[in-house]
Amino acid sequence: MGGVNTSNGNVIAALYAEDGVHEDIPSGMTASGRREIADLVNGALTQFDDITWTPVSARQVGDLAVLEYAFSATDLESGKPLSFRGVIVFELDGDQIRRSADYYDVATILGGLGLLDLGEESAATPAP
Repeated sequence: MGGVNTSNGNVIAALYAEDGVHEDIPSGMTASGRREIADLVNGALTQFDDITWTPVSARQVGDLAVLEYAFSATDLESGKPLSFRGVIVFELDGDQIRRSADYYDVATILGGLGLLDLGEESAATPAP
């Protein structure tokens, strides 16, 4: 599986049905329709540099799919590197995404930014 390399949220939004929905579960944000999905992706892209988003594994059964991924980037505000894992659950409608829900490890993100003490054992074990 290759990584995703785009700096344009419209490319990602085009994968969705016109009235598709993406939920960012940890942040509580929901984007409805291609325009809002593109805006959400573009907003996220402005927070990071050196983004690498790599699929780790994927499974599909009927109109449901699950994608496990690894994300790494440099946080522009702090200058610190981030690395975490996540899972996106998809509801498909033919070759388009009807709905997706993104679940990722917020504790690892906060720990990487120095905003959460993960303890010495956790800090000594870097995220993949």
